[in-house]
Amino acid sequence: MLGLPTEQPAKRGLASSVDEVFRSIAALMDELVLEVVKTRSSEEFNRVFRDTYPHYVRLLRSFSEIADATVPTQVMVRVTVESFNDLEKRFRSKKAEECFGPAMTERALFTVFSLRKIAPVLYSVVTSKRKLASCDAEKDRDFGRNFLVHALVARFSIDCLVVAMNHKKTIYPDVLDSLDSLMRAVVDAYAWVRQAAELRTDRQLIDRDAAFPPLESEDRQLLNESMKDLALGKN
Repeated sequence: MLGLPTEQPAKRGLASSVDEVFRSIAALMDELVLEVVKTRSSEEFNRVFRDTYPHYVRLLRSFSEIADATVPTQVMVRVTVESFNDLEKRFRSKKAEECFGPAMTERALFTVFSLRKIAPVLYSVVTSKRKLASCDAEKDRDFGRNFLVHALVARFSIDCLVVAMNHKKTIYPDVLDSLDSLMRAVVDAYAWVRQAAELRTDRQLIDRDAAFPPLESEDRQLLNESMKDLALGKN
């Protein structure tokens, strides 16, 4: 669901029938997200977001279920990584900074980077054969619910920026602030999926540096700023 492929990876990695389904879903998503992008105030944004977001999640889920039934797992993993790489390239382009300014562009890049980091951890969770202890099962369900809420909200905010670029739409300052707040959810999403992964890992055997490599200095600074804002209640 988080790695809904962008157009180029879809062409490279999916069968034509699945690609057609993707294009239909992408077109419907584009219409939904565009309604959010066109709002002019935080109040209007919140209202349209509440109306639109459930439909957005249903579309993402429909693609995910079709892909799960028709696309080999390894192919989907590769397409997912390529999709995030493609998103990163788009946000590093001059067009992104012209649309949103440097601060929002950096926030978007950090969000895409974090979603890409989440992908292999999430893959390790969903493919794990380890049977959880009964005392961990309820915690795992809680981790899963919280992860999904935060990760999908972060992905939605990224799609808002992409749709704005594609349609050459100006995003009003209050709406940019709202999207900025939504993107901060990616920090929590990473924390929740890490906890789910650790339930399935022998603590004594895990090489944390190998499993979760350290952030580069720039990414660490962005993460620290996000965590500071969350601690102050700016979310």
